Amino acid sequence: RHFLIPFWLYPFKNFEANIKALRNSITNKNFQEFTRLGYYFYELLVKGLPISPQTQKLWIVPDGILYYLPWETLITEPYKQKAVNYSNLAYLLKKYIISYDYSANLIYSKRTLPLSLDKEKLLAFSPDFKAQLAVNNQTKRDQLRADLSELKGAKEEVRALDALYRGQLFLGQQATEYEFKNNLQNGSVLHLATHAIVDDERPGYSRLLFSLSNQDTLNDGYLHAYELYNLKLNAELVTLSACNTGFGQIQSGEGVMSLGRAFAYAGSPNVLMSLWSVPDKSTSQIMIEFYKNLAN
Repeated sequence: RHFLIPFWLYPFKNFEANIKALRNSITNKNFQEFTRLGYYFYELLVKGLPISPQTQKLWIVPDGILYYLPWETLITEPYKQKAVNYSNLAYLLKKYIISYDYSANLIYSKRTLPLSLDKEKLLAFSPDFKAQLAVNNQTKRDQLRADLSELKGAKEEVRALDALYRGQLFLGQQATEYEFKNNLQNGSVLHLATHAIVDDERPGYSRLLFSLSNQDTLNDGYLHAYELYNLKLNAELVTLSACNTGFGQIQSGEGVMSLGRAFAYAGSPNVLMSLWSVPDKSTSQIMIEFYKNLAN
């Protein structure tokens, strides 16, 4: 009941420009452009495939710019009405469960592993970005953190998850990089509700933010992608509840070098990530509903 789609970059005219235009139509809330391109890519990439009527899940192995395409939002029927109504669109997600991977071999290896999400082993982090750090006996604020917005929904989010998956919560000043690294082996469900900084030119320097601590001189409160490649995770699921965690530089033969890719390399067989910036409140609502369904 699965259909594997190994895609390469099609040499169609304006292909890359149209993918970028689709992404922009989502972030800019251009409904007419979104519906037009959503159906355009469905016709181009999916409609003609010999998919069995019994298929329930599409497992997509993209390549190149196709990593940036949100396949769930492709539209299976043309939208001919003038009224703006996102909820009534015939999204591909309404027809299939959709997952992604980096190769067919990885899909096969994961299907042969037993999946066991232990409700007692949630490990969740919601840092404080306005923390002070003492440097040379002076209190000095990290300017990058000072410019970041507080994620009020993130704290509500992790508290709600704790009611479903009893485990360890690290909130505010407790949510440090040290605690993350020191407790990695304790969580089968790892949830990070924080800010992400994406470095397109140097993907290894893309990073997740944790709270600062003046007791910890080994960690700077930034968990870089290159650090993740040296870690070993036991988590069956990593949720990166932050902006752009699935977005990054595309490298030929490797795919997109994102924070999500780094967590997969560190050993997590399942990574939930985002392709763009999302509001704090909306993210919190989506995450809570996701975990309610997962708990069931």
